[in-house]
Amino acid sequence: IAISMFDQADIQLQLEMYKQLLELEFDLENYQPYFAVKADFLIRTKQIKKARGVLHQAISLTNNKIEINYLTNKLNQLK
Repeated sequence: IAISMFDQADIQLQLEMYKQLLELEFDLENYQPYFAVKADFLIRTKQIKKARGVLHQAISLTNNKIEINYLTNKLNQLK
């Protein structure tokens, strides 16, 4: 994640880091922060439709109202 933040405009870097993140999905399938980060990668790589679905997953995995509000606001900002 930290490497991907170094150059957010480098789509190739974002895609490579996203592929590495996907390797963790089985182990983190019920971990809300995983899906929040996954959605962020999808947004940065212009995969907005997928990002919406992943944000819904992240929202469904938390009961924390602050996290729900943050993720909902992020979802509502997608066009």
